Amino acid sequence: MQEIDTLIDENPNLAAELVELDIRNAQAHRELASYNETKKFIGEHPITQNFLIAKRNQEELKILRTQSPIKLMNEITNLQQNIRRVESNINTKKYKSNDEHRAWLENLQRLKIKQEVLAKLISE
Repeated sequence: MQEIDTLIDENPNLAAELVELDIRNAQAHRELASYNETKKFIGEHPITQNFLIAKRNQEELKILRTQSPIKLMNEITNLQQNIRRVESNINTKKYKSNDEHRAWLENLQRLKIKQEVLAKLISE
C-alpha cells in the first residue's frame, strides 16, 4: 500500500485517473441497478448515454425515412456539413475555453453517433 501511495504522490495524473475510473465504475453500478429495478437506463454512464442517443436518433430517422425521404436526404447533407464544421473548429482551435472545447467534442461525438445510425438505416 505504501508503494501505491508513493507512486500516486510522485505522479498526480495517476491519482486523477484513479478517481475518474472510480466515478465511471460507480456510474456503471448505478446504471445496472436502475436497469435491474426498472428495465430502463438512467443515462449517466457514457456508454448508456451513447446508447440512448443512438436509440433516439434511430427512432427519429426511421420516421423521417417513412414520412419524408426528401427531408431525410437533407438531414444527411446537413449532418455531413455539421461534422466538417465542428471538426474544423476543433482543429483550428477556435474555442475560447476548455469548457467550450469539451462541448464541441461532445457535439462531434453525438453527430458521429447519428452518422452511424444513418448509415445503418440506409443499408437496411
